Amino acid sequence: HFDQDENFSGGILFARSIPENKIEAELAKDVYSYDEHIKQLELYQQQLKDDRELFQVIIDTIPVMVTIYDKRIQTFIMNSAFESITGWTHEDIDSSNIMDLVYPDSEYRDEIREYMKSLTPGFKDIVMRTRDGRDIQTSWANVEIPDGRQVGVGIDISERKRLENALINARKKAEKESQVQYAFIQNISHEVRTPMNSILGFTELLQKELKGKKELEFLNAISHNGK
Repeated sequence: HFDQDENFSGGILFARSIPENKIEAELAKDVYSYDEHIKQLELYQQQLKDDRELFQVIIDTIPVMVTIYDKRIQTFIMNSAFESITGWTHEDIDSSNIMDLVYPDSEYRDEIREYMKSLTPGFKDIVMRTRDGRDIQTSWANVEIPDGRQVGVGIDISERKRLENALINARKKAEKESQVQYAFIQNISHEVRTPMNSILGFTELLQKELKGKKELEFLNAISHNGK
């Protein structure tokens, strides 16, 4: 009941007694539900752990470089193939920025950074600096995963590039040799044709002067063979 100032002045309280065994049953039900929830949570955690371990085994086993990084490329995860091909280790990445290590030229580094952020479809050929100071030819593609991070997949194409360059050099060499041979043949042809023209011209003069049949037949044979 409330008075005129809406202050509580009195009322009736209804209460009932709950049997102790019912309270225990409710508590036991709650405890069981809680235990089941914990078990389910532990099951999910174990499954997540197993999935992560399986994923790590996969990316460490496949013979291609795999990297996982955030959009600002500040957190960076790499697989065993990346470490094996480039030589850069997790300790190197922990102490330095991976982009500075792999792409020491600032302009080229900015170009590669923009490519990684753009998620342009397809592969792009990229030159990477290894830990021992070598430049290797690689090809990379980047995709975004649901959590917002990006995955890079790269292959070492140094051998392919070496073979391509070897084929290009061999083709250039063959073309150059062909040009030299052609020039040589043209020169020989010219050197041979010039005296032959003189001989043929002299033969024609002799044909006009000689009257004997045998001499004319001989000169005609020379003239015919020369032509």
